[in-house]
Amino acid sequence: MNSNNKKLILLAIIIALNVAISKILLIPTPGGFITVMDGLVFTAASLFGKKEGAIVGGLSGFLLDIVSGYPQWMLFSLVIHGAQGYLSASTKSRPLNYLLATTLMVISYGLANILFYGPGGFLPSLIPNLLQNISGIIIATALVPVLQRVLKLSTP
Repeated sequence: MNSNNKKLILLAIIIALNVAISKILLIPTPGGFITVMDGLVFTAASLFGKKEGAIVGGLSGFLLDIVSGYPQWMLFSLVIHGAQGYLSASTKSRPLNYLLATTLMVISYGLANILFYGPGGFLPSLIPNLLQNISGIIIATALVPVLQRVLKLSTP
């Protein structure tokens, strides 16, 4: 099996695990939910690169919204988490990548909340989405070095 097929299979497994774990650990909020999904988005981007991070982020967010009963968010999640995954590996500095990705995700969901809830929907979404990203950064920081050794990967 060639390396592209192996990478595709690995990304599919990460997406499936991400959706399953995030669904189990989903915390409902008045405007949606908080999840651990960002951890594997950051991890995939850090291990494989921005394109792969975008794929894992977009598809994980899209599928999680469908299986969690929030289909109205699935297209937003496809784009926002896809962009988050892309930005998570966009420079040589992992902290800068995570900062850019977090900023984009938090502000984008705040703006999307305005469409659903009016202008008052922006601010209440900021803290939960920021906490979701911070937990994702912590998860990725723990997982990336371990998975690099197990998978014998070098950082892109």
